[in-house]
Amino acid sequence: MSTATCLSCEMPMKSETLYGSNADGTKNSSYCMYCYENGVHATWCQSCSMPMKDPEHFGSENDGTASTEYCAYCYSNGAFTADVSMEEMIQICADMDFPMLDENGRIMGRDQKATIMRQSFSTLARWK
Repeated sequence: MSTATCLSCEMPMKSETLYGSNADGTKNSSYCMYCYENGVHATWCQSCSMPMKDPEHFGSENDGTASTEYCAYCYSNGAFTADVSMEEMIQICADMDFPMLDENGRIMGRDQKATIMRQSFSTLARWK
């Protein structure tokens, strides 16, 4: 099997388990499971890189409207929820109990997650 690359985040996908899914449940080899699920493209938090798909994932602005850039964990009422550096945010996120899969579909360890985050967080709006 050849390696597909996600058109959104450029993650290599050596396993079909990493493919996104269409609305009808079929696999989509153009996008990874983090970027495309059930036919919906994710918006990525520009602070922690969490994929935001459901309304409750989005943070809020001062006027109560949903933030288009930040998740509810990072941003509330028009302000960041924590005054942290990029490295501190990486440590917080790497310690969270959520699976991140490598290009072969295996669950990454904490240090592996932190390495990937260091590469990607500098491209996020909050850390530019």
